[in-house]
Amino acid sequence: MKKYKKILIILITIIITLILLIITFKNVSKYKGNKRYEEIRESIRKGLEWQDEATTNNVCTGTATEITKDWYLVSNGYIKQEDLLDVDKKSYCKAVIVTHCEKNKYVHKIYLKCKNYVDDGYTEDIEKIK
Repeated sequence: MKKYKKILIILITIIITLILLIITFKNVSKYKGNKRYEEIRESIRKGLEWQDEATTNNVCTGTATEITKDWYLVSNGYIKQEDLLDVDKKSYCKAVIVTHCEKNKYVHKIYLKCKNYVDDGYTEDIEKIK
């Protein structure tokens, strides 16, 4: 009977250890993804600041809302294609930026769509805008 108790305790310990390892791995993977998406957003922010400075000296007027897509920033040299590389290091994230003017300054809202990640607010409709 004591032999079975020892085996049962060892099995329970192994199962608990495996569960803890799986939970830890999932949290680490999620953190790496979130960190990468923040890096992508930061690259886009810097590209947008460069674009704003180059085209309007960072001063806006009016109330119009503009939509900018990742390909525009890449094709005009404000960011590199590699800046949009997803966490899998094979695919690229898409980005849609909604810009409006607030107190004569540009305010940008960046929406990402990656292989296994989509920002809240990113819709297929916004993707279709040219």
